[in-house]
Amino acid sequence: MKNKTLGSTISVRRKIMGLTQTDLANKMEVTEQAVSKWERDQSCPDVSTFARLAETLGLSSDELLSIKENKKIDTTKSIDNIFGLIFKIIALTASVTVISANIIGIIDSRSSLIIVGVGLLCLSIYLLKKTDNLKQ
Repeated sequence: MKNKTLGSTISVRRKIMGLTQTDLANKMEVTEQAVSKWERDQSCPDVSTFARLAETLGLSSDELLSIKENKKIDTTKSIDNIFGLIFKIIALTASVTVISANIIGIIDSRSSLIIVGVGLLCLSIYLLKKTDNLKQ
């Protein structure tokens, strides 16, 4: 069986057995709404009824539990993390560059200020974006 969620497993098995949601609800001594919620993955069967549900559906408890969770990847969060990492790297690189160049004596103070400004700008953008995400 290649179902991805507990709800889809319950729904497919119920239909294979020729049961309606009402039939399954009556066998499980729960409401039809409870079965509907299980099948839509809005709730899960109670632990005390899980073994009976597996038996009713012709599955072992292990088979019923061996479903794969259908995870959705939040790409906006990943992109935010990448941009945050880039801004932090630029800020750190600017700081290290200014310090190293000043020690060696190959940079003037005006160039140092420009590089530090770019680093601080990147760090500020990162912190503002992070603060904005916390408010949401």
